[in-house]
Amino acid sequence: MKTNFLFFTVLPGALGLLLSWLYPGISLTGFILPALILVLIPHFIDLHYAVIRDTLRNIKPILLIAVVGFLLAPLWTYLISHSLLEGTPTYVIVGFTLFAITPGNVLAPIFTQMRQGDTKLPVLFYAVSYLFALVLVPVWSQLLLGRLIPIPVAVIVRAFLLVIGVPLLITRILRFTVLRRATEEQKERFKGYLQKIGPCGLAFIFFSIFAERGELLLTHPTLVLKVLPAAALLLLACLVSGLLLSRLWGLPLATTEAVMITAATKNTCLFVVTSGIGVVAMP
Repeated sequence: MKTNFLFFTVLPGALGLLLSWLYPGISLTGFILPALILVLIPHFIDLHYAVIRDTLRNIKPILLIAVVGFLLAPLWTYLISHSLLEGTPTYVIVGFTLFAITPGNVLAPIFTQMRQGDTKLPVLFYAVSYLFALVLVPVWSQLLLGRLIPIPVAVIVRAFLLVIGVPLLITRILRFTVLRRATEEQKERFKGYLQKIGPCGLAFIFFSIFAERGELLLTHPTLVLKVLPAAALLLLACLVSGLLLSRLWGLPLATTEAVMITAATKNTCLFVVTSGIGVVAMP
């Protein structure tokens, strides 16, 4: 896990930062969505009604993800932003808060895979998290920021179709073409190839983020260094809260790991990176 994590996140991030320094203003936005789809496809290839039904039968993991991701995370965000981020520009606190209360977790399946865990739970919750966002993001923005910030339904639908609908369509086509007449051995070999593609897509996403936003790291170092510890503390608070609740609810370790990766990490270190970079870019 440590080797994979460093190789597919830290190293691409460093290379992206180098590219940003050499070519300021470079844009790779158009390539991020295809890379994201590559990350998700391996986790949709075996996803069907029976799998979803079996996953939904155990309500505790789903409930724990919702509690940590949409109830505890905003509360921790409020406390941290009014302590560690005190004195920073208002838009920094707003950006930090909005990022924390909106659904992330799109990369949760790949991190779960890197832990050799069951990816069905993070995939399923990521799909339904858009419904939570429609209701809870406006509520929390009103409570924490004093301003109602709704998420347009069109934005939710578009995002859902792109990151859920497209991978589902592609995997369905693969099942009815490539895998339909394949032997079990051939199926497993093909799925193994897909599993190797996912981390490569993850690496490109990190590379692109740092390549596009790296200039902000260099031009606003003081502000970034102030936000990063706050983001890391939020991650730690969510992890500890989730672990304690999982112990109280008697969840097994394997399930707890999948839950924590999905609910508490907000896309793991991607959250730490973009919360420090993204808020600087806000007007």
